[in-house]
Amino acid sequence: MGRVTPPAEWQAYQLTKEEYWVLPLGSTFHGRDIFSPAAAHLANGAALHDLGIGVIDLSAFALPQPHEVPGTAIGQVIHIDRFGNLITNLRQAHLPAGPLRVRVASR
Repeated sequence: MGRVTPPAEWQAYQLTKEEYWVLPLGSTFHGRDIFSPAAAHLANGAALHDLGIGVIDLSAFALPQPHEVPGTAIGQVIHIDRFGNLITNLRQAHLPAGPLRVRVASR
């Protein structure tokens, strides 16, 4: 996967302002303690810069693209997180309608 320049309109912020968090932080994924409160504050009118500092140097990575054969989408697992979740390069638009059968390697 090669590095690419992200679109100029992309913005990223490091959520550094603890006053917008729910403390004490849990020891796993911060969805409950940092991301959900940040989303709630944004929904209530807070600005992104209120929640933390802007990230200046953004970079993105080109992902391998899935390909299709009739009735089948063929993609790749691009990451396995520490919980065992498989992250793929498939998007909903790549998947056929109706019930799905998923095969990873030969399983």
